[in-house]
Amino acid sequence: MAELTPAARVEAWRQAKRKQGYKFVGLWMTPAGKGELDAVAWTRGQQDLGDCVLDLVRFYQAANGKADIRLEARQRHRMMQEIEENLIKRLVAHGDVSATALSAPAVEPPPIQEPPAEGMLRCHKGTGHPDYPAVSKSGTPRKKCPACDSEQHQAKRDEQKAAKRQG
Repeated sequence: MAELTPAARVEAWRQAKRKQGYKFVGLWMTPAGKGELDAVAWTRGQQDLGDCVLDLVRFYQAANGKADIRLEARQRHRMMQEIEENLIKRLVAHGDVSATALSAPAVEPPPIQEPPAEGMLRCHKGTGHPDYPAVSKSGTPRKKCPACDSEQHQAKRDEQKAAKRQG
C-alpha cells in the first residue's frame, strides 16, 4: 500500500471525524489564550481541545443559570454541517488554509462527558473516580478528589512500611 500524502492524510482524518459526528470549528486566539486552553485540557487528562472548549461552554452556561440547549441529533448534525461548510469556505477564500501545512494524528478522542451535577465536582486527573460533593460533611469546600486523597495517603503509608522493613 502506498503511503498517503499529507493532504490525503488530513482528508482521511477529517472524514473519520465527520463520521464520528464532529464538525470543524476554527478559533483565533492569542498565544497566551491558546496556552491557557492547552493547560486546562492537559489538567483534564489530556483532553481533546474541542471537547475541552465544549465542556467550558457548558460550565459557563450552568454557572450563569443559562438554559442548557439540547438539540436533537438531526438538528445538531445539520447545524454543525452548515457551520463547517461556511467556515471552510471563508478560510479557503482568505487563503488561510493550506492542506500541506496541516497534519493531524488519526486518534479517536475520548467521549464527551456531561458536566457534573450541581454541587458536585469531578476528579481533575481523569482517573474515572466518581463525582463527589463540592463541600465536605464538615462544611468546608473540597480542594481535591477524596478518592485521590485516599490513594495518596495509602501510598505514603506503604512507603513508610517499606522504609521500616529496609532500615
